[in-house]
Amino acid sequence: MARVLVGTSGWHYDSWRGPFFPGGLPLKQQLRYYAGQFETTELNGVFYRTPTPEAVEAWREQTGGDFIFAWKASRIGSA
Repeated sequence: MARVLVGTSGWHYDSWRGPFFPGGLPLKQQLRYYAGQFETTELNGVFYRTPTPEAVEAWREQTGGDFIFAWKASRIGSA
């Protein structure tokens, strides 16, 4: 049987503070909380800029080994 993953187009939305993220949750803990609710997310920001290796490593550390990131192709073309 196929595996169906449910996620959203990111995890860093101010309007989610309160309705989804618990009040008082520090911004740096939003991804960890999100990963406890969903199995995947789309990385929209990578469309506009390539994240640093340190940022990607921090995402991995906050989500665990089974979490899946859908990496959006960059708008920056190759030369």
